Amino acid sequence: PLAEALIATLLYTGGRISEVLGLLVEDIDFPAGVVHLRPNRIRALKRPWHARSVPLWPPLRETLHELVQRAGSAPEAPLFPRWPGSMRPVTRIDKLLARCCRRAGLADR
Repeated sequence: PLAEALIATLLYTGGRISEVLGLLVEDIDFPAGVVHLRPNRIRALKRPWHARSVPLWPPLRETLHELVQRAGSAPEAPLFPRWPGSMRPVTRIDKLLARCCRRAGLADR
């Protein structure tokens, strides 16, 4: 579920990996239907003018709502804090993407 939410967030928001990995729970504005990509205590943006709000598309809304409900996280908590069973924060997704490609039969040949 975490990997699905992470990949969906990347695809539906068009955010950079660092922007998406730095999202806080409060950056997902369910009532307004937007995702705020803005600087916070976890990360800065590449440029100040890169701060933006993007639509919270219905499939992403469902995925993130389930993620937030399961985690029961505080608004100021990271949306993607760490992989299940790990104590380290999520900082890279290259292995995750490689595993997804292998499962889909798209592995490097």
